[in-house]
Amino acid sequence: MRAVAIIILSAISCCGILFPQQAEGSIVEISSLEEIQKIERNTLIVLDIDDTLLYYPYDLGSEMWFREAWEEINRQSDAQKRQEAIVRFHEIAALLAQKLDVAPVEEKTAAIVREWQCQGAYVMAITARALGSPALEDWQGKTLEQLNRVGVHLGYSAPVIVGQLPTDRPSSYRDGILFLGPNNKGDAILLLLDQMETPPQKVVVIDDRKSDIDKMVEALVRAKVPFCAYWYRAQEGRYALYDRNKAAKQLHCLLQSQDDSSIVAGVAAP
Repeated sequence: MRAVAIIILSAISCCGILFPQQAEGSIVEISSLEEIQKIERNTLIVLDIDDTLLYYPYDLGSEMWFREAWEEINRQSDAQKRQEAIVRFHEIAALLAQKLDVAPVEEKTAAIVREWQCQGAYVMAITARALGSPALEDWQGKTLEQLNRVGVHLGYSAPVIVGQLPTDRPSSYRDGILFLGPNNKGDAILLLLDQMETPPQKVVVIDDRKSDIDKMVEALVRAKVPFCAYWYRAQEGRYALYDRNKAAKQLHCLLQSQDDSSIVAGVAAP
């Protein structure tokens, strides 16, 4: 379907719309979504969610906290202990989603997304967030709730997907968000293009993780799909300020508190 319906433009001309000096297959580093100055109609814009659209404004739940948590899990050599650590990690991640507030990565994040939608682009997100877990069955609903809090409503101009995407592991598409779990974003974006009711003329991918950008770029180049890729680095200044001791104290507060207001006050405390 994609091979017939997508208009194959050169990646050079596609990227020249936004950044004239960008070479075919290259990745542009940006620190603000405002740097993406022009979006044409029938463009598919694929965003990440965490640290691209929203984030937890604490040390606890930050990108660095999640990285350290997974590094600790991966250091477990005993299979049973590793599985127990994974379960505990998902329990804590669910607690963060339920109890902590979120903030937009940029003050203008929601306004920029709305502008793209008004320009006639398909705007959606692909996230590694899972479909659900024993600790939080409706991760999808919680994610939509968090996006609503920061004023982002992806369902307004999201692409229509025909059928279930045949990803290697379970995934789900809901209200403009592809909940991908551990599946590969590069493979997923090609499956998505194959099953879009109206395929786009070009694709714009925006993600804070370079590894995910690389996977999507490799797949789009391989499939000869015109694209522009943006490594979004707005949050990296916060990474250098990460304080693991503060994050540990915030987690202790979260686990000990029962009242929601005391949780937020304690987590935000220095």
